[in-house]
Amino acid sequence: MPSTRFEVLAPYGRIMINGAATGELVSVPVTSIFGLSSIAGFNLTAWRMTRPAQARAEMDELAELFATGKMTSAVHATVSLEAGAEAHRLLDQRSVLGRALLQP
Repeated sequence: MPSTRFEVLAPYGRIMINGAATGELVSVPVTSIFGLSSIAGFNLTAWRMTRPAQARAEMDELAELFATGKMTSAVHATVSLEAGAEAHRLLDQRSVLGRALLQP
């Protein structure tokens, strides 16, 4: 039985890590990638810090697409403000596919 999630990768397998929304940073033992595997990561904060002009332009473009309705976001649930605990329950269960909106 593998002791870490990295040991289940096939040769030339890759793990992609996107951000750290939970605030929890994962430690990766360097020996876990010796089996011809790779780990890649992306974080919006690091992107904005290293390429601020590009990030600003692309975020402005995204805002424009949303403002004109050319791009939309999936809404999983709309919950009244009084039932806000339900929205938290959905998020805690990690069952939300899209946005959970609180409505006054």
